[in-house]
Amino acid sequence: MELVIIISLIIFLFVLKIGLDIKLKDLKRIKELGYDEKLKELTNKLPDNIEICKDMLKIIKNDETKIEESKDEKSTTSLYIVMSNKILIGNIKNTFTSIQTIAHECIHSKQSKVMQKFNFIISNIIGIIYVILIAIILFNKFENPIIFGILLIAYLLLGISRLIVRSYLEIDAMMNAKYLAKDYMESKGILLLDEIQNIIDGYDEINSVGIKFYIFVLILKFIMQIILLFFILMLFPPIALL
Repeated sequence: MELVIIISLIIFLFVLKIGLDIKLKDLKRIKELGYDEKLKELTNKLPDNIEICKDMLKIIKNDETKIEESKDEKSTTSLYIVMSNKILIGNIKNTFTSIQTIAHECIHSKQSKVMQKFNFIISNIIGIIYVILIAIILFNKFENPIIFGILLIAYLLLGISRLIVRSYLEIDAMMNAKYLAKDYMESKGILLLDEIQNIIDGYDEINSVGIKFYIFVLILKFIMQIILLFFILMLFPPIALL
C-alpha cells in the first residue's frame, strides 16, 4: 500500500511538472538574466537598499514596518518577518532584481497579518507533527494506531491549508512587486522611461517562469515529505495505520 502511494505521488509530480511546463533551460535563463550587466548598471544608479525600501513603504502607506539589512554578507535571502513586523534585506545589490525583491517584501508587509501569522504558526505545528510521526515509526510506538492516524490526517490537512495560504501570499507579492518597483523608479526620476521599461521587461521574463516554478517547489517539498514518511513506514514494519 505504501509503495502504491509513493509511486502515485511521484507520478503526480511528473504530471504537474509537465502541466506547469517546467524546463531546466528556462530556469538557467532566468538565473543568467538576474545578473544581466546592462540592467544591473541601471539599477545601480538608484539609492541603497535601505533607502529604496523606506521609499517603497511610503508609497504603499506603511510607516510601521521596520527595516534591517542582513549582517551576513554571504546571505542573499530577503524576507518579511511577520512576528516582528520587519523586513530583512539580504546582500542583493549585485543583481538588477534587487528592486523587485525589495518590493516583494514590502507587499508582504501590507498583506493580511492573519494570513501571515497563520502561515508562520501552522508551519511550526506541521514541523512538530512530522517529527512526532517519524518518531512513532522509528520507535515502533503503534500501541494506539488511532492517534497515529489522527496525527497523519492533521499533518496532511494542515499541510494542504498552509500550501494554499502560502501560495496565495507569494503569488500576490510576485504579481504586484513589479508594479511597486515601477512606481518607485518613476517617482525617483533617475532613470529614463525606456530604461525603466527595460527593467520591467526583465522582471516580466523572470516572473513568467519564476512564479510557476516557486509554486511547483512548494508542492514538491510537501510531496517529498509525504513520500519520505511512507518510505520510512515501508522500512520499519509492522505498520498500524488508521
